[in-house]
Amino acid sequence: MGKHIVFYSERSGFYKYMQGAIEWLLENSDIRIHYVTSDSDDQIFTLAKVNPRIMPYYIGEKKLITLMMKLDCDVCVMTLEDLDNFYIKRSYVRKDVKYVFMFHHMTSTHLVGREGAYDNYDALLCAGPHQLAEVRRAEELRGLPHKELVKCGYDLLDRQIAEYAKRQKPKSDKPTVLIAPSWQEDCILDSCAEELVGALLGHGYHVIVRPHPEYTKRYHARWEALQSRFSKYPDDELHFENDFSSSDSIFDSDVLITDWSSIFCEFSFATLKPCVFINTAMKVGNPNWKLLEMEPVDISLRNQVGHALDPADLDLLPGIVSEMLAHPEAWRKKIEDVRSKLIFNLDQGGSVAGSYLLECVLDKQNSRKEDDSESR
Repeated sequence: MGKHIVFYSERSGFYKYMQGAIEWLLENSDIRIHYVTSDSDDQIFTLAKVNPRIMPYYIGEKKLITLMMKLDCDVCVMTLEDLDNFYIKRSYVRKDVKYVFMFHHMTSTHLVGREGAYDNYDALLCAGPHQLAEVRRAEELRGLPHKELVKCGYDLLDRQIAEYAKRQKPKSDKPTVLIAPSWQEDCILDSCAEELVGALLGHGYHVIVRPHPEYTKRYHARWEALQSRFSKYPDDELHFENDFSSSDSIFDSDVLITDWSSIFCEFSFATLKPCVFINTAMKVGNPNWKLLEMEPVDISLRNQVGHALDPADLDLLPGIVSEMLAHPEAWRKKIEDVRSKLIFNLDQGGSVAGSYLLECVLDKQNSRKEDDSESR
């Protein structure tokens, strides 16, 4: 249908990764945003009611396969890994569609994601220099053509930093310690939750346990059993969070405890507060990650923005948390320095992404005009 730019989202929650680029395009061009989603309740339908240049489409999974094979546009932007590796294919009808990948995390490319997850994209909007270096190294090792790697940044973090700066500090007599693990097998909640929570109680903290929503969905009985075991503690000492509509507990906490969840990025890089990382079983999607001979930042950051701790050493946890609470300014400066080196274009991620995508569309249009003039 000759659309210039198409965004695809797996579900409503993925809009936040594309938001800055879309808002920049709406403010700085007259381009129409064609937005395909596999979520019938996607927030994009509400946004489209107040901005007529957003053209939303709901496509079910089966029809999506056919749509993508017949996609006719200049530029397609997705957060979906493994393009062309499984059921979502590059267009069969237009071989010149430019596929652009927008990262939905700030961490490394070669540990959690599958090997080859980004191979079939034409361009990647990299959050930081680590992603750029890792992708180039993978291309060299596996004899792949060089993709276009854009020094973009991470708009979601930019907005989280801005939102955190506006927040009023909550009034509390107790420091807040947040436990927010991942949901994969052998996460904190399955491997050492009782020992971890027990180690923190009685030290004057307000402890909040915030599971990943996927954990409560998949393992509801386990989650209920854990709450039951600690039911005697008052809510102002130990709170189990069951409402995930707000991020207040993340941004209002003083220390975060997690395992291999990427939540540490939004916590530490938005608030400049430290984390404790429990060394549960590592989350690995690419068994060949060591071939790159580059330590993933998922690992290296653990002792840069906080302290990594083995489950067998949980008796040390109160002392570690106490040290972190006693030296907030030192941690703030340290984490701010790490953040400045890790993320491209702080405070400009959305504008960099938007201007790059507009440039891609204009390049396609100019190329077509040149082809038309030559054919006359």
